[in-house]
Amino acid sequence: MFIANLKYKKSLEEVNKVLESHLEYLDKYYKKGKFICSGRRFFPEMGGIILFNSDNLEEAKKILYEDPFYTEEIADYEIIEFEAKIYDEKFSDFVTSK
Repeated sequence: MFIANLKYKKSLEEVNKVLESHLEYLDKYYKKGKFICSGRRFFPEMGGIILFNSDNLEEAKKILYEDPFYTEEIADYEIIEFEAKIYDEKFSDFVTSK
C-alpha cells in the first residue's frame, strides 16, 4: 500500500487550471481499483494525499507520474510505502488486494 503526499509548488491559480485533468486522472485509477481515497491538504492549502494499492514501487511511480499535477510540474511527490497491520475489518478488501 502506498501514500502519495503531494506538495504544491505553484500557486492555487495554477493548480486550478489543471484540476479538471487531475480529477479525470483520479477517476481513471478509482475505476481500476487502485486508488482508495484522496483529497486536498488544508490549513494552509498546500497539496494533497492519495492512498492507493500497487504491486510494487515501480508501478506506483508509473501511476503517479501520469498525474497532470506531475506532468505539468504543479506538485512534488513523496511516495511512502507501508504495510497495514491493524485496520477496521471494513477496510480489509483494500488491504488484502493488490
